[in-house]
Amino acid sequence: MSLDVGNQLNKLKTGAVALFLLLCTVASASHYRYGNMSWQLVPGMANTVDVTIQQAWRRTFFSSPNVNAVVNTGSLSIQGQGSRTINLTVTSINAAEDWFFGTFTTRITFPGPGTYNLNYSSCCRIGALSNNANGNFRNETVVTIGNGNNGPNSTVTPIINMQTGQVGATFQIPATDPDGDPLSFRLATTAETSALTPAPGFSVSPTGLA
Repeated sequence: MSLDVGNQLNKLKTGAVALFLLLCTVASASHYRYGNMSWQLVPGMANTVDVTIQQAWRRTFFSSPNVNAVVNTGSLSIQGQGSRTINLTVTSINAAEDWFFGTFTTRITFPGPGTYNLNYSSCCRIGALSNNANGNFRNETVVTIGNGNNGPNSTVTPIINMQTGQVGATFQIPATDPDGDPLSFRLATTAETSALTPAPGFSVSPTGLA
């Protein structure tokens, strides 16, 4: 069974980081596997953050890049500031399952205090999913400037294999906050993920138990 789930990790105090949890046990024809965004304030630079994007993709879709290759995977839309190309540096590959993982970091200076949406979206989700197969995807985060607070971050792995039909099939979403603020979790909305239907039988508790 394959599920594609948009999940939003919210800091109670401010900000958010959106991530996708891909629970996959089969190969597929389409290419998007995973996405996660986080951001941190840059010390000594007013209204400036470093944004880190992590993604996983079907490797053969991008002509089978190797570690350290740089791959253009689309554009990051920055509220009020246009967009930037996501030049993902490949950090690991899984040749047997035909996917790679990489990171991209960019520095953004905002015009002043406020809340700003960052997102990227495209097509297509995994082709053998139980929900929204081959559909569009969207990953977003909300950056809050002016209160000295940093965004949270999750270290969930790109692919988590789960047993089907098991009542106790659960895992804890790993996440931390650099300021020590409490975290809360929820499933993302359709607008936040471009997912038209929810994944059957999947839920996330306020404390991050999936």
